[in-house]
Amino acid sequence: MEAGVCVAPPRWDMEWDQTGEGDFMPALDEMPVASATWTQAKAYCEWIGKRLPTEAEWEKAARGTDGRKYPWGMAEPTCAHANFKPWDVEGMKPGAACSYRQDYRTLTPVGMFCAHGASVYGACEMAGGVAEWAGDGYELGTGYEGLPDENPFREPNGVSAARRSAGWGAWSLSPVGYSLRVSQRQGGGLDDPAETLSTGFRCARSD
Repeated sequence: MEAGVCVAPPRWDMEWDQTGEGDFMPALDEMPVASATWTQAKAYCEWIGKRLPTEAEWEKAARGTDGRKYPWGMAEPTCAHANFKPWDVEGMKPGAACSYRQDYRTLTPVGMFCAHGASVYGACEMAGGVAEWAGDGYELGTGYEGLPDENPFREPNGVSAARRSAGWGAWSLSPVGYSLRVSQRQGGGLDDPAETLSTGFRCARSD
């Protein structure tokens, strides 16, 4: 932003205080970038000589080569694995809040879940926290239809792009479909200023 490459995302450097009246308050410096649009994320990655990862690259980094359900493996998520809202599966209702909610209202510091939630490649917070932009375009209902079996990539359509994972507000196993599984994907407008505090990104590079 200081270099004039892009403007500040909506509600930059703010966090929603969901324990109060829904007001926004200053966020801590160690929080992940959130609320950035796809265009802003793409501009930043290119500015530092990198790019947004493709969906295939993102999923490989999260899933590994052993078909794991979550970045950390097959074990169902606990408060030690990721920043999310637990779900009481037996009672089919929201479960008890994780203890870190006492200190952090929404976002949590980068690296907080590395010990138990890292992928096989050591990538942290690939589930929960913030959903992450990919370089692919997104078309509702198409999935990977018509794309190669190996390294599929859907060219951006100028309207919407793919997001992977789910943010801090996601339920782990809710009946409405939100999930921390590495297969979780959704779309979002390229320049939608209304992106929530649960959308961020990470950069990739070609060796």
